[in-house]
Order: sequence, then C-alpha cells, then structure tokens
Amino acid sequence: MTASFEDPRVAQLGDPRLEEYLTLSPSELETSKQALLLCEPWVESCLGPDRIMHITRGYKSYVPRVETTAKYMSIIAKWRRDENIDSILHTQLAGLEDFDRCWPGYIYGRDKHGHTVFAEKLSDLRLERICSDFTEQQLVQFRVQQLEYLTEVKRRTTRALGRTVYQHIHILDVAGLEWSQFTSEVRVLIPKVLSVAETYYPQALFTLYVTNAPFIFRAIWSIIKMGLHPLTQQKIQIHGGNPKKQMIKEGIPIESIPEWLGGKSDGNTYLHELKRLQDERKAEQQAERKAKQQAERKAEQQAEVKAAQRPEGAQAAAPASSTARMASTLDSSMLSLWLDGPDAANVKPAEALPSAGSGGWGMRLLHKPPTAAAVTGAEVVKRPSSVAQHASSGSMPETTAGDIANAPKDPLQKTETESGQSADCHELQSASQDTDARAPTCNRDDREESRTLSADARAAMLGVAARNMLLRLHTLVCAILVQFVAALKCIAMKKHTEQL
Repeated sequence: MTASFEDPRVAQLGDPRLEEYLTLSPSELETSKQALLLCEPWVESCLGPDRIMHITRGYKSYVPRVETTAKYMSIIAKWRRDENIDSILHTQLAGLEDFDRCWPGYIYGRDKHGHTVFAEKLSDLRLERICSDFTEQQLVQFRVQQLEYLTEVKRRTTRALGRTVYQHIHILDVAGLEWSQFTSEVRVLIPKVLSVAETYYPQALFTLYVTNAPFIFRAIWSIIKMGLHPLTQQKIQIHGGNPKKQMIKEGIPIESIPEWLGGKSDGNTYLHELKRLQDERKAEQQAERKAKQQAERKAEQQAEVKAAQRPEGAQAAAPASSTARMASTLDSSMLSLWLDGPDAANVKPAEALPSAGSGGWGMRLLHKPPTAAAVTGAEVVKRPSSVAQHASSGSMPETTAGDIANAPKDPLQKTETESGQSADCHELQSASQDTDARAPTCNRDDREESRTLSADARAAMLGVAARNMLLRLHTLVCAILVQFVAALKCIAMKKHTEQL
C-alpha cells in the first residue's frame, strides 16, 4: 500500500520535483530517526546524511513508512559495505574501455537548476557484444561506477551552488530500435543492470527523456517499468520525436542539449569525464599529502627553534640529540682521565658537575689536607685574604671551579685583564710575609717551605687552567657539531621538498 505525505513547503517551490532544495521536514526527520533505531548501529555511519535523506524521501509513499524506510536503509547499507562501493569510483575496472565502446554514455552540461545532463543512444549499443564479452557482475560494476560518478558530480555542484542538488537528467534516444535486437538474453540482462539505479540510488533521477521512441518501444517499456518505483515512473517522459522545445521549457538551456537533438552541445564521453575526475582526485590527494608534510616540517622547525632557545642548563640537563649524548660521554671520559692521573691518590669523590656555561666548569675537587712533606699538583689554594690563616694552620681550603677558571696564565706577569688574579697572587705573598712577621720564632727552613708551597700552588693552578681550556674547547666543538647536524637536516628536508 502507498500513501501521500505532502510537504507544504513544496508548493512554494512552483515545481514539486525541486523538493531536493529543501531540508528534511520535521515529519521526515522523525521518520529517519525511528527507522535508524530499527537498523543496526553501523548503518547510519555507512549511509551518511545525504543517502539517509534520499532513502527517507524515496520511500515516503510506502506504508508502513518507518518499517519500509528501515528495510531499505539496511539493504542499501549492507550492499555498499559488502561490495565496497565507496571505493569503486576511483578503481580502475578491467574492461571499462571496451565497455564504453559497446555502451557509451555522454555528459552534455547542466540545466538551470544544476542537474547534470547525461545521455545514451540505443543505436550506439552493441548488444551482442555486451552479452557475450561481459558478465552480469561486470555490467553491474560498470553501471554502479557510472552512478557513483554522477553522485560525486552532484556533490561538487552542491558545493558550487550553495544549495542541495542530488538528482540528474537522463536522455535515452531509442531511434532505430528493432525487436530483433532484444533477444531473450538481452531482455533478462539489461533490466537487471538498469534496476541497480532504482534499487540502490533512490531519488537520483530528476527526469528521464525517452526520445524518438517507435511504437515497438511501448511494448519493451511495459517490461522495463515493472521494476520501477511508481514515483520513478512519474519522472519518465516518452516522446515519439524530438523533445527539444519541452526540454528548453523545463529549464535545460540549448547549450546543454545534444546536437543530435538540435542543441549546441557536442558533449564529452562519460569515460573521458570519469578519468578527468579521477585525475582531479589524485591531485587533491597529493595536495593534501603535501600540505600535511609541510605542516609536519613546520612543526619540526618550530620544535628546533624552541630547543635552541631553551637555557643552556636545560639543554645540558636533558640532551635531545645524539650529539648532546656524545658530549655527555666525552665529559665523563675527560673526568675519568683527570681522576686517573698521578694525583688521584689525593682526590676525593667528585661532586655533581654544574652545567657548562653556568659559571662553573668541571667539578669541585675535594682534597685531603696537605702536609709540608707531601704536596701534589692537584692541591690548589684559595684566594681569600685569610689564606695566611690556612697556611699557618697546616690545612688548605677547597678550590672552586670559578677559582680555577680565573687563574692567571703566568703568575709572574700582570696584565690589565688579569689584574684581579695578579692581585690575589700578591695578596698571597703579602699574607705569607705577614705570617713570617707575626711568627718570629719560625726558622729559615719554615719560610723556605712556605715559599715552596706557594710555588707548587701556582704550578697546580697553571695545570688546572690548561685542563679548563681543554674542556672549553671540547664544549665548543660539541656545539659546532650540533649546528652542523641541524644544517644537514635542513638541507635534506629542502631536497625532499623539491623532489615532491
């Protein structure tokens, strides 16, 4: 049974066939929601909002409406999923070019509403080859790909015009039709192929113009229309001659009417248009991939800039590259070399290394209290004015990394840049002299021992300063390596971009 569900908005359009302009009415929305509740959960995502609209409107005249709508939603969704229909448009089907020669189709433009004009001529069909060279499955695939192409064209037209367009115009010219052409095999096979559009693409047809139809066509039409929906049958116009005037009256411009009907369009073959669409899609995909790669490269560059702007201490605390890890390893090797030297016996375990460039280089070496009899090159004195007190008490203070870094190259020379260090050396000498003055009981041997200690301390300071310079040089080399690796990476990325 069928029933009528009229949308009051359709009357305002002037042409009830332009219902596609309208969004789903409240009753249609309710019908689609209730129908989807009767379907499996995956059906909605498989169909998408466009096909749900088409199915809801395509079966609105059926009773019970909700159950019928749900039934065809499930049928269409299952067919699309099982046959992988979503990918068929961009699939290179074997034998497609041969099929196009046996059953060609043409694209002639659009009408004033945006409907694509698609046409076929029965005189171009090679029915014997169609039945002998192709299987039923192949013919169905070719037809489905054709319908998917028209669907994609409608989507693009919708985006271009800013209003919904999901129907097309079909022109079928049957001039020269003879009953002998329709063998029993043809009468079985062709209706199956044509019924795909009716079953799985509801609401896809705006108008079908059958042109130059001879009397015999009416007999054939009585067979074909049995598989068509009543609403579809209402969209079909059969003309015994040329319907050019009728087409122009209904909104098809002369520029979109085929030349063989008196129009001005020579059209393009469907196969040509399909390949053009596939090429456009490939170009779009390449552009999307290129944009994605550019975004990734930009993100990497931003990350590198942020990493370069981080404080040096943070970079040393968490090395983010193999070069930084190598520098850390070399630091450990250098430290091991120092501790394994001839002065290792008088060196205690090292404290944690401060970061390079943070004011301290290397480590703080904690020495055993030196004696007058055993003083090594690693025992360095500190610069405070109270050094005489430490000398008199027989113990030496800790030597900080800052003291080592500021040690003079030559303790016997004084320059402007080393005035502080030289002053400290003179202060050390003055302190020694003051100590000698305050301790008159000290004999000559004690004074000589104090002078020897001061000379040994200067020699130790020179050795540590040399080591400090090596460490600075090592850090500089590591920084250069980091910049070199970053430059190589940028060059490689640029070459990769140029290749794309």
